[in-house]
Amino acid sequence: MANTGLDSNGSRFFITIVATHWLDGRHVVFDKVLSRMEVVYKIKELAHENGYRKMIVVEEDDTTCLWWAILGA
Repeated sequence: MANTGLDSNGSRFFITIVATHWLDGRHVVFDKVLSRMEVVYKIKELAHENGYRKMIVVEEDDTTCLWWAILGA
């Protein structure tokens, strides 16, 4: 998770599929993907040439717009 600043209540969440040593000591690793890793790889396949792809992720009845950072794509 990367916080956007002091008292901002904003954050970004990253799922990385390669080692990201440049993030060591800068951000907190707090969890891992426990199941459905194939979904992560499907998202990676959608990588845009600049590394970002805007996606609509639909789960149950809620729709959320997310920016996915595809690192190492």
